[in-house]
Amino acid sequence: MTEISDVNSSHGVARFFFRIFIGLIVLLILAGGGLLLYQNFFNNSTAAETSGVIFDVVKRGNFLHEVTSRGNVESAQNEDIRCQVESPSGTLVIWIIPEGTIVKQGDVLCQLDSSNLLDKVAQQKITVSNNYATFQQSQADYETAKLALQEYQEGTFIQEKKSIENRILKAQEDLSRATDVRDYTEKLLAQGYQTEMQLKADIAKETQTKNDLDIAKLELKVLEDYTKAKMEMQLKAAISTTETKMESDKQQWNIAKDRSEYYQTQLENCTIKATKEGQVVYATPTSPWRRDNEIIKEGNSVRERQAIIRLPDPRQMQVSGMINEASVSHVKVGQLATITLEAMPNRVFHGEVKMVNDYPEPDSPMGAMVREYKTIVTIDDLGTLPSEQRSAIRPGLTAQLKIDVTRASDEATPLLVPVQSLFEHQGTYYCITCDNGKWEKIPVEVGDTNDTEVVIKSGIEEGRQIVQGARIYASKVLSDEEVKNARDFGIGGARSGRGGEGRTRGGNINGGNRPEGSRSEGNAPNTFPPRGESGGNNGGENSGQPPAIPNNAANEFAEQQTNPQLTDLEKPSFEPPDFEKPNRDVPNEAERPTDQPPPRFDRPDRGDNPPRRGTAENFPPSGL
Repeated sequence: MTEISDVNSSHGVARFFFRIFIGLIVLLILAGGGLLLYQNFFNNSTAAETSGVIFDVVKRGNFLHEVTSRGNVESAQNEDIRCQVESPSGTLVIWIIPEGTIVKQGDVLCQLDSSNLLDKVAQQKITVSNNYATFQQSQADYETAKLALQEYQEGTFIQEKKSIENRILKAQEDLSRATDVRDYTEKLLAQGYQTEMQLKADIAKETQTKNDLDIAKLELKVLEDYTKAKMEMQLKAAISTTETKMESDKQQWNIAKDRSEYYQTQLENCTIKATKEGQVVYATPTSPWRRDNEIIKEGNSVRERQAIIRLPDPRQMQVSGMINEASVSHVKVGQLATITLEAMPNRVFHGEVKMVNDYPEPDSPMGAMVREYKTIVTIDDLGTLPSEQRSAIRPGLTAQLKIDVTRASDEATPLLVPVQSLFEHQGTYYCITCDNGKWEKIPVEVGDTNDTEVVIKSGIEEGRQIVQGARIYASKVLSDEEVKNARDFGIGGARSGRGGEGRTRGGNINGGNRPEGSRSEGNAPNTFPPRGESGGNNGGENSGQPPAIPNNAANEFAEQQTNPQLTDLEKPSFEPPDFEKPNRDVPNEAERPTDQPPPRFDRPDRGDNPPRRGTAENFPPSGL
């Protein structure tokens, strides 16, 4: 019995330990299963969190800093044929040669109205004849006055002087005889042969002859000292007067002749001829806001000195473009450029910057707030083209300019990130990282940018993974208060609606900012604009980029991001075009109610198709 009880107790202990072993195994299985379930749930949550997120890597590379612009081809040496006809109200174009005609030197290009000038030429010829007759009379008077002076000095004066001198001689002779008679009478009276009466008569005769001599001498003195000077002065004054009148009449005659020649030249200028051979190009203003009376055509008037026709030199061509004020400080004379013509899209030409205006062009009639500076770029390799292609490059062709403004002192291989991997908030630029479901914003200092990449000066290290399309994930790294302020004041701290009706120069929304390289062609800046800078309404036009996202759509999307408590039917239908979106409770196309309006913008395919990557053009970085 004892042995049997010992065996039973041994079996009981074995069963006890076996049960404990089984329990431990069950506990381990349950714990492992729970761990697997937890890991699976965590991984699913993280995967759902990062579903559709595309990452970029911060890397070093060669940075090409270019300023893009659109312009028009023109000749570097134009022979401007201008209107030379004087007219306060303009001169009517009677006939003009068709544009594009090949002409030779001396060919008639244009005929202006000359009817008024024909009358002026005829009237002026009569005026010239009358003035010439007056001048001839004045010239005769002047010669007469000179002869009168010579006549007096060499004739009349000497004649009068000699006559007085003869009277003096006669008076002296009479006085001498009268004196002798008086003496003789006195002797006879003393002897008693003459009377006292005779003596008195002889004395009176002597006195009379003496007075005659004194008068003759006085007349000679007056003639020499006064009369001569007076007559010479009068005659010289007459000479001066007639000379002045003669010069005046001569000047009037010359003026009349010059005016007649001028009218004749004006009449000849009504027939405009080619100064050299070339192809006719009308000098019509290229502005789209030109008025009809500014177009060169028959029946319109042209002003004096206005260019009517240009004869370009096809051997020397250049491109005239406009550089935005944010980029003009980087453009210098001598920088290299590449040129693409829309007429020859497969051909790339090379040139260099020839001129950058110091002052902006006048505002357009639309009153755009963006200033643009005219820039001239040469086309240097026209000589390599065949003659047929070279003749196809004519003035007026549209050209795309890319000016290399990379500075020699720039770092050879700087840190680069795509422009869509940045967003701006309150004047600071950020990159977004997502490591195992943990979202984080990293402030960075940005440098130059082109159309696709931005130079990172500091803030993030090489090799770090960052989220592409940072703007739509900004709500994950900003507080609710920051998101609310961003929605109230617009992107970048600027109130919604500033900057050309809510658009930036690069086509951004809500007056926000974007890196310089992501702006449209012709307005690509080279540094990031200051916070809240508005940019006019011309960004994004003619650049091949999609239109800017409207403000109302952007606000709906911001509302969708910051209010997850909305139901599916209450959430707005806007989603960003051509870009991935985060995994949120937003119905896809298949789940969307049939009575809900369709989305306003194209969205990427969902399901098995991966979302398309965004680009700098259709999804620029900006602040939230």
